[in-house]
Amino acid sequence: MQVMEASILGVYLVAMIILGASFTRRAHSSESDYWTAGKSISTMVGAFALFAALASSSSLMGLLAQGSPWGFHFF
Repeated sequence: MQVMEASILGVYLVAMIILGASFTRRAHSSESDYWTAGKSISTMVGAFALFAALASSSSLMGLLAQGSPWGFHFF
């Protein structure tokens, strides 16, 4: 690894640690607030987020299964 790449990686890791520490202080104290986003999002937004996560994962797995017989193991 070159010096420039290592320094970029180091700066990125330090920035992520600082960002995580600052958001940890702002986070609510209970686990239920974490899972429900502090009840600050609407039902519609939560439903669309859940649908997007499920559709994304199932389409990825489906593409892998359909591409395998054709020899496309990377799809």
